[in-house]
Amino acid sequence: MSFIAKDWDIFVTKKGGKHSTKYDLVAFNPTTEEAYDDVIDESMLSGVDSAGNEYKMLEVSCETFTMIRDKLLSKYSLICNFIEWVIDYKEEPEVKKTENLVPASLVKKGINGELSYKELHEIAGVNLEKGDYYNYDAFMKGILRFLRGEISKDYYRSWLILVIWALSANKLKPYSKKWKIYESLSNDFDGHSFNDLEEEKEKECNDMIATLKYQNHLLENVNKANVPPFYNENKTIVYINFAFCNQGNDFYNVCIANEEEKVFKISLVANLVLLPNVNYMFVDEDETSNLTNKYYEYYFDPTINEYDYIRSTPFIE
Repeated sequence: MSFIAKDWDIFVTKKGGKHSTKYDLVAFNPTTEEAYDDVIDESMLSGVDSAGNEYKMLEVSCETFTMIRDKLLSKYSLICNFIEWVIDYKEEPEVKKTENLVPASLVKKGINGELSYKELHEIAGVNLEKGDYYNYDAFMKGILRFLRGEISKDYYRSWLILVIWALSANKLKPYSKKWKIYESLSNDFDGHSFNDLEEEKEKECNDMIATLKYQNHLLENVNKANVPPFYNENKTIVYINFAFCNQGNDFYNVCIANEEEKVFKISLVANLVLLPNVNYMFVDEDETSNLTNKYYEYYFDPTINEYDYIRSTPFIE
């Protein structure tokens, strides 16, 4: 068997907010009448099928997705293993060696901010020599240099492009835990590069700092069965989850839990602004739903001051 994309009608819709890389998926093969239901990573939205043809899944609105899924459910039993099926039969295309790859030494200089704008611009968006270019300190330094005005917006965008390509030029086994974190961080940097880096410069950079810190936390614990808490002072954990969008405003669930005092608070807020000195754990919808059960022995404390951890507009019904 093989995965031939043209044989399938595949629809996806984003699951969660700006920090999420997950998509709900429904797929249907009209010939075999197979129907699949799954959650996939952003990295699978496009690729190459078993016949060597490029494919791109069709992204639709949440409402359209629900309508399609309900229609399929009325006729077929959906099987939730689409992603495993595709991976099982996907063959990695052979990569031909080329002499035009940017050498690793130059890539590392670019990531460390040691190149001029002209030198950096020339290698940004160009195929790189394979290697592990993850460098938390250099990534954080690059963001902070732009935030402090030490480099121009043009230099920063070229630096971001290099970082995005560098993270994708790894030698990791596809779909391994570490590979998924690299892909997720690459997508985060990609989204950041397209955001408003002028009017919203401070907000966007602080968002990227928070994301980088959390992804680094995941990498440091990549071999553990469960990700340990990403603590702040006094063993306080701050969970962030995108809830919904309404009239142009993004709403987030924010859970603050103090494991020393055994108290927690969950709030729905709008216009969320993250702070660079706070550690955040970005969780999905299912993890958010489980937080109440996780802290069922804790006291719900409405007096916890959210302003110590975020800036926002409280949600008032």
